[in-house]
Amino acid sequence: MTSSPPVRLTVSQVRVEMYGALRPSFSENDRSAEPSTPLLGTLFHQIAQQLTATSPTGESFLDFELSRPERDLNVWKSTLVQRVYDCLLAPLIEHHQISLASQTNEMASFWISIQELCCWMADLRWHWTQGGTRETPTSEWICAEQELSIQFSSSSNTLVLLEGIADALIKRPDGCWCVLEYKLGKASPEADLLQGCLYHWMQSQQAGRKASGNCGLAMIHFGPERQETLFASGDVSNAQQKLLALIDALVQKFKPASLPPKPVATKPETTELQADIEEIKKRLIAAFRQFQIEIRLDQPPIIGPTFLRFPVTLGRKVKLSQILRLDADIGVRLGLESPPSIHFEKGNLVIDIMRPDRQTVYFRDYLNQMPQGDLLLGSALAPVGVDLNGQLVSLNFASPASPHLLVAGGSGSGKSEWLISALSGLMCQNTPDTLRFVIIDPKRNGFLWMEDSPFLEGSLIFPDEQDVCEVLLRWIDEMERRYRLFESDRDLTTYIKRTGQPCPRIVIVIDEFQNLLESAGDRKEIERLISRLGTKARAAGIHMILATQQPNRKTISGQIAANFPARVGLKTASGIESRVLLEETGAENLLGNGDLYFRDIGDKRRLQALYIEQDERAEYVRSGTVPITS
Repeated sequence: MTSSPPVRLTVSQVRVEMYGALRPSFSENDRSAEPSTPLLGTLFHQIAQQLTATSPTGESFLDFELSRPERDLNVWKSTLVQRVYDCLLAPLIEHHQISLASQTNEMASFWISIQELCCWMADLRWHWTQGGTRETPTSEWICAEQELSIQFSSSSNTLVLLEGIADALIKRPDGCWCVLEYKLGKASPEADLLQGCLYHWMQSQQAGRKASGNCGLAMIHFGPERQETLFASGDVSNAQQKLLALIDALVQKFKPASLPPKPVATKPETTELQADIEEIKKRLIAAFRQFQIEIRLDQPPIIGPTFLRFPVTLGRKVKLSQILRLDADIGVRLGLESPPSIHFEKGNLVIDIMRPDRQTVYFRDYLNQMPQGDLLLGSALAPVGVDLNGQLVSLNFASPASPHLLVAGGSGSGKSEWLISALSGLMCQNTPDTLRFVIIDPKRNGFLWMEDSPFLEGSLIFPDEQDVCEVLLRWIDEMERRYRLFESDRDLTTYIKRTGQPCPRIVIVIDEFQNLLESAGDRKEIERLISRLGTKARAAGIHMILATQQPNRKTISGQIAANFPARVGLKTASGIESRVLLEETGAENLLGNGDLYFRDIGDKRRLQALYIEQDERAEYVRSGTVPITS
């Protein structure tokens, strides 16, 4: 085993590799083999988690909704189905109504799957409570969303840290815990089994048991009818060889670049910071006490580069509505530059407060977390920012969930620096043969650093010199040409793999979008052309980034919003602008300088953007730094 830092992998990365390896074996005519849409899959898992997650009082949604005295299982089932719809599903549908509007058939199957899930949960609770005659809390027989983490040495003698979150652990009749995986749709039985076996192996290793030991594996498919499968130890053991081979392949992709990043001075977690944390905790508790609200901060905070996240336990008789609306008042009493963010994170109430010794997150320090690009295909991954665990989060332009991106943030938010890091990250994983940028810059000074880049298609486009409508029409023509070229293929990637011919992915960047619309002669025509590209350009390998300082309804019309599902929200001027961009408030309370919310599917995530120093930009603009694989 080497002394180098471990290569950090997630189960999600391994899963992508699984589906990529197994996808060619799917029958093109087998519609039953298609997975559910990413959004519906996310919503399904959210509801499954909310059903069994334990509240601070130790009670779950399942316990509360089935605590009535009825002794009829069918009544339990119908009660749970109705309450899940009213309390959990209906709010989610309303929240995502734009994205779900075109998925009528998928929604019908999705609703059947939700009903099947409710009936299955009611059956389990009926068993464990002996028909409601015994008080057995849900937490005693099922644990939702279990975080798993193991460290091991790969076959190439590389230290690997593998992390993931299993859907649940469920207790078997013999008292042993079993890894539980939910699957919506029927994407690939073999890939689903491999993913389940991966969680089974991780749970076994983490618990100190061998894979053939007491830890079981159950797969519950909702396609939409329910199908339960319990795997024998032999099936699990046989799958492990494939898993280890996939992990070895990923280790080679994610190993740090041969050239180490430049050293950078960072502030460690010092005794001074710990003293600051204790002082903040005391002041927080005292500030809430002034409103007759008792809270406890028993757990240590999660220390991110920008802010501290304090898990909160509410005192007796404290209502959530009391604490959620106090962010501004608490900010004033603590003398903070920005109000704290009081919100739910994975079912837990947390408070985010700016770190006293806020850190700068340098781009160069995260090069080792950027995957190597393929020599022929390149990469569609753009770095978004770093999470609380120090993990780089990227946006995948090749995904149907994030083919185009809206970026917004006011003065001082770090929007321009974010664009620099996102484009540089793409260049680091590509060559000019696999990636080209089209940059429309109304202010004329935002992208001068890109002027001589081989990744730039043509030259920088200034709207006062070139007609933007003509530029967009040119790329619509290219989109249609590619569709004719890809006629026998699904998309750009499939075409390149089949023919072996390079075809660059195109990213159209439009900065200061509001400025462009206000100065354009034909605003509606620009919106129409952008919407046309947004509707069908992804499969052709053409993507867009729209950036603006003012994300209001006049700038982000319904037509634009519907075609730009992925959002990066930096600090906005108001809660109204935050709601337009992210469909909820919060961005107005961000800390500026790269503190951001990222949203593609599901709940928004808070990240810190990467920063590239001025003298380093040319290094990435020329040809990137992460080695390209052959």
